[in-house]
Amino acid sequence: MLDMAKTPKDQDEYSDEETTQRRDAVLKRMLNTPPKPRPKRERTTNKRKPQQAGDKK
Repeated sequence: MLDMAKTPKDQDEYSDEETTQRRDAVLKRMLNTPPKPRPKRERTTNKRKPQQAGDKK
């Protein structure tokens, strides 16, 4: 088992170059992935009466 206390700190962090490469790869993957269609929800027929000027809430 790997003891995290004994691992050098620089193994847990990415260099600026690798961070940039990872960021660019994620953006490219996100922009090339088409959106997933959402299932259509059923509409409720919850119609309200229009309020009159003198009606109380």
